[in-house]
Amino acid sequence: MDAGPSPQDASPPPDAIAPPAPNPLEDDCRELMPRRVCFLSGDYTGAAYTMTADTTWILQGRVAFGDDERETQLTVQAGTTVLGEVGNGAHLLVRRASRIVAEGRPDAPIVFTSLAPAGARARGDWGGVILHGRAPINGCPDQSVECIADAPTSTGPYGGDLPDDDSGSLRYVRIEFAGAATGPDTNLNGLTLNGVGRGTRIEHVHLHSSADDGLEIYGGTVDLRHVFVSGAADDGLAWHDGWSGRAQFLVVQGYADVADNGLEAENNADDHDALPRSNPTLSQVTLVGSPAPSASGDAIVLRRGTAGTLYSVLVAGWDEGLSVADGATSTQINLGTLRVDSATFDPATLSSGVFVAGPAETLFVAGSENTTGPTTLLLPPDAQRPALAPIAGRPPAVTGVTPRDPFFTPAIFRGGVDPESDWITAGLDAGWIALEQPAD
Repeated sequence: MDAGPSPQDASPPPDAIAPPAPNPLEDDCRELMPRRVCFLSGDYTGAAYTMTADTTWILQGRVAFGDDERETQLTVQAGTTVLGEVGNGAHLLVRRASRIVAEGRPDAPIVFTSLAPAGARARGDWGGVILHGRAPINGCPDQSVECIADAPTSTGPYGGDLPDDDSGSLRYVRIEFAGAATGPDTNLNGLTLNGVGRGTRIEHVHLHSSADDGLEIYGGTVDLRHVFVSGAADDGLAWHDGWSGRAQFLVVQGYADVADNGLEAENNADDHDALPRSNPTLSQVTLVGSPAPSASGDAIVLRRGTAGTLYSVLVAGWDEGLSVADGATSTQINLGTLRVDSATFDPATLSSGVFVAGPAETLFVAGSENTTGPTTLLLPPDAQRPALAPIAGRPPAVTGVTPRDPFFTPAIFRGGVDPESDWITAGLDAGWIALEQPAD
């Protein structure tokens, strides 16, 4: 007699199959042709959320993930577009202990931009992206204990004692038209990294037309690779409060309408000798200001006790090439903990000179293989297709160096763009880099 299928072989009836779990980010979604639109606001403190590429996501005010204690993971799918509402300081915040995994592709980037229509987008339309980590920072009165501070952007605590802390990943991501003001003296940036650890992956990121800095780093140990900052109204990259990470293939392009400095580097505004001291290592850096240098600030400003090392730098199109602001920073030059090596400054495109006389001149002369002369960069009369690589086969395209550190890819050229493999042009062609001109 046939006993029939065993219980474990039997398939459940169709009505017993559990439906897919709802996405908790989809509580406020509308079918607006041709795409579905979901609106986000407030705090999300569950275990996991996903922004899917088939939906347009709109940030209303501050949208924060995590509660500063338990892990919340936000996953953003390749090809996703996230829009910040205009005029209310909308921004995306990932708090300490939580992570964002935003892994785009060259042909399917993740884009954070303004809700305004293309052609009407302006610097400062919305607030940008902020990550808070648990890596070391400085500025606490007792330097012997774990330092945790409140972010200058009024977004909560950051810092800790975990140099390898992991806040997730941003890859093939574009953040544009950010930098909204959130108070009388507070502007957000394109991307702000507060106490972010070296377990975080930041690479192939384009920061475009921010009303404040393109990228600002407060302490931490985070590393960066292939970062392009274009059209920022303030600094391209600013660091403070003990950042000791590494960066390679960094490009800053200043626009003629508004710009400040290419790099603005400091240790601590209140205590220039606070520990851990800012001491990053950067290699393969291009800083291109306006074709009218007097419209830009200085290419490299070093102040407030920062240490650090810059290798293989190309500078063109600023007011000054190199500026050292104070005695605490000069001390780092004398100690050999602040160095600029294998840098080329193009005096023809600097309105006032290569460097401010004094400590900056000492820093330039003390470095290895620093030169003045044509960078062979073609300053971009057409900002839509900037030529940011040196000409192949000519100095400085064949005279760069890199640190002896496994993080850095060996490179023999100066500047952030390989003349034999131009990642900026490739990014423009693929679409993950885009240079829409600001409406303002």
